[in-house]
Amino acid sequence: MWRRVASLSPLVSRSKSRLLDQVQVANGFNVWQMFSTQVLNPTEGGVSDSRRTPFVTFVLGGPGSGKGTQCTRIVETFGFTHLSAGDLLRKEISSNSENGSMILNTIREGKIVPSEVTVKLIQKAIEASENDRFLIDGFPRSEENRIAYERVIGAEPDIVLFFDCPVEEMVKRVLNRNQGRVDDNIDTVKERLKVFTELNLPVIKYYSEKGKLYKNSWAYPREALRKNVGISSKLLRLYACNGQVEKAHEMFDVMPDRNSSAFPWNSLISGYAEEGMYEDALAFYFQMVEEGVEPDQYTFPRVLKACGGVGMIQVGEEVHRHVIRFGFGNNTFVLNALGSICMLSVEILLELGRHGLIVEAMSILRWMIEEGCEPDSVTLSAVLTSMSPYKIGTQIHGWVFRRGTEWNLSVANSLIVFYSNQEKLEKVKWLFECMPQRDVVSWNSIISAHSKDSAAVEYFNHMMDSDASPDGITFVPLLSACAHLGMVKNGERMFSMMVERYQISPSMEHYACMVNLYARAGLLSEAYDFVVNRMEIEAGPTVWERCCMVVIFTVMLKLER
Repeated sequence: MWRRVASLSPLVSRSKSRLLDQVQVANGFNVWQMFSTQVLNPTEGGVSDSRRTPFVTFVLGGPGSGKGTQCTRIVETFGFTHLSAGDLLRKEISSNSENGSMILNTIREGKIVPSEVTVKLIQKAIEASENDRFLIDGFPRSEENRIAYERVIGAEPDIVLFFDCPVEEMVKRVLNRNQGRVDDNIDTVKERLKVFTELNLPVIKYYSEKGKLYKNSWAYPREALRKNVGISSKLLRLYACNGQVEKAHEMFDVMPDRNSSAFPWNSLISGYAEEGMYEDALAFYFQMVEEGVEPDQYTFPRVLKACGGVGMIQVGEEVHRHVIRFGFGNNTFVLNALGSICMLSVEILLELGRHGLIVEAMSILRWMIEEGCEPDSVTLSAVLTSMSPYKIGTQIHGWVFRRGTEWNLSVANSLIVFYSNQEKLEKVKWLFECMPQRDVVSWNSIISAHSKDSAAVEYFNHMMDSDASPDGITFVPLLSACAHLGMVKNGERMFSMMVERYQISPSMEHYACMVNLYARAGLLSEAYDFVVNRMEIEAGPTVWERCCMVVIFTVMLKLER
């Protein structure tokens, strides 16, 4: 449970209690789990659902700016891997590789190592590391470096830290380093700083315009670095998307002005949701609202996902009201999330129906309608075929009738199946005769409804006069009707017609119907001959069951005589 919230709101708690009861009734089937996947999340303003990619930070600053010292502190504080372009070049040279020899010869000739060579060394180091956060120190030094990096890597850095230090301070620091370098004199140092400024200024300007640059003063202490809103927000997002929500929350706790933007809140909500900590994500969202932080378009997809993750329909209704109240009712991101929730609601509804939780299923259906997620014809068809209580089906039929979709082909076919299962054959007949159009499913449904009487054969004859062509499903109830009526010759004719005229390969169901045809007529030898000589596939349990019925039926007849 979320360590910062003693208890969820009464609304959340009640929903959780109802949820647990429903799951227990469903014999442990976690029908709500489907809500935790497939919700479309935008990549901006928080954490993306896509594959985790390296979090790269460029560290720029002149000689003596203190970036080396600060890089060490950042590595200690945030767990980054420190990559120095110069160190990578020296390491490659010392490896005596062909690439290292090329780099050494280039330097000896007084030329600049091509940018792409340096970038590929950086790329190699990133790919070889088990870490996913990197500080790239002293690179890019120029626009050419920057362009080469983005071309080879195919991405920009997440953050660019620029250590802005006065020239006088940098000169003093370099001269006091006592490294024994011949170029550590005041004139040379100033020239190096001048070159650095000329080359780096376009890079700094570029990333500043991109909103990625964070300027740090030369005396920036570690705690101040932690409390920089821009940097902390980015790092918080990094921790959250890597599943380190506790670290992310620790950083959130010390952030100044954290309520000035929804960004850090979104990152944590998304982090909790991604880790399956849906209650924590919801509790954090409600705390966000209580503290007066206004949600943005990136907040609600994550919150809706959390609602779905624990199946809290009541909370989902409350969040939907927030969506309207904050003016995001027509926002694309939010509508996509709501649409995904609606689609997943259908799956949950059907699973509840299959498990006999009719009250809960109807509750979700009503919620969908009230929230504007009106089920389409496919959904209604699936619902009708999964619902067994007559009263529930007639209520759905009434709603369909009022919406004017009663004669949608898919819906009408499902209504025939529903009333057929309820043995309301007059209703089935009326629906079929009133249908403005029919397809093979319509004919199969009406024939199936009469699988125990002669009307099945009559409807089949009408079907042959129509534009619809029978399929394998058509002949199962047809052969079943012949078996129930003792119409052996008619059944044999139907089976031959299926194979020869319509080129339909018999399935195990068809073979079982034929054995049943002979069994009910007491024709033991014909049934045996059919199994042994006419079946093109190995007989399954259903066929052998019918054979046993033949034997039992024959013995019973002899005993009666």
